[in-house]
Amino acid sequence: MGGANKLANYGKRYMKTFSHKFGEFLWQQLVFGASIAGLILWQQIRRGLITAPTIKANVMAVGEPYGLVVGAIIVWHMVRTAYLLYLEDQAEIESLNEKLAAKVVITGLHDTDPRVEAVFVDERVLGDKSSSLRLTNRGAETAYMVRIFPVKLKQRILTFPDLAEVLENSHSARFAPYVGDQWGYDSHWDFVRAMSEEWASYPDYSTRREVVVAARIDFENSQGVRFEANFELLYHGGQGYNNPEKHKSIECRNFAYRRIPLGITLSE
Repeated sequence: MGGANKLANYGKRYMKTFSHKFGEFLWQQLVFGASIAGLILWQQIRRGLITAPTIKANVMAVGEPYGLVVGAIIVWHMVRTAYLLYLEDQAEIESLNEKLAAKVVITGLHDTDPRVEAVFVDERVLGDKSSSLRLTNRGAETAYMVRIFPVKLKQRILTFPDLAEVLENSHSARFAPYVGDQWGYDSHWDFVRAMSEEWASYPDYSTRREVVVAARIDFENSQGVRFEANFELLYHGGQGYNNPEKHKSIECRNFAYRRIPLGITLSE
């Protein structure tokens, strides 16, 4: 049944393409050519160049080769139609293969790819207001152009100006977000305070224990193939708004990697 349906669909496509292409030729060439040939034959008869007894022979002399030419043209159009359908099918197959390859490749990493992971580093216990993300390459290949994509919160965007041009296997680099000094003192790198502000923006912050924010790491391999590590920043708000600062922390979780082939452009 499936083969019969495919054959029927192909037949419909073939007849549609053939009738369209041959119809153009029939109108432009056959009708016009036949009209010219008929007009010439009529003028020859009218001027006495062709007599009544020889009309049939003269018509056949013109019509037979013309018919052979028309038959050859019809065969040519039949072959050409099949070839055009073949080109269409090949183009569609290539397009589907490219899309399929892109979907397959970007859903994970190869064993030889770099793999960058993030861990939250809390230095507030040392009396420093700063905190950051430590990125470590756990993959087999060196990671290049490593950066953290800006994190969008409700009221601000956290930018990570740091850029690690090279991150070799098992090597790490620290990235601190710029969050501004909106609290009246130099808190430019106070990651936890920014997430605390995000948590406090929820109407139910007094009972809410956690806030989840999407984050992303971008990096490349030596061939220029791009990678994305999409993950979540899980902010723990302690046991309430007035709890000590040490009860508040950030966790990086649920990493999902995408390998983006060369020539593939994804929207941000």
